[in-house]
Amino acid sequence: MPFVFQDDLKDLTMETDSFPVQYSNENIGFVSAVYYSPKLSKQFGYAYIKKEYAYTNVDAFEVEVNSMAHKITTENSPLLITESSNVTVS
Repeated sequence: MPFVFQDDLKDLTMETDSFPVQYSNENIGFVSAVYYSPKLSKQFGYAYIKKEYAYTNVDAFEVEVNSMAHKITTENSPLLITESSNVTVS
């Protein structure tokens, strides 16, 4: 499931195999890939999320990176990020 980080993490790299995705302190999945768009200054990625939590436009999930929680917003697939609308679906 594609997602966008809500805060600025332009220096984030996948130093480990994956980052956990959490909801209410419960692990509900993991991040499989992270990318950065220098043009839009946004970090986005893809995560495997348990099917009972796999809804789009959810902003209640967090990804734990280096012992810090970062909010994400889940999106539809395929993911197309544009300057005018932040995130849209093609």
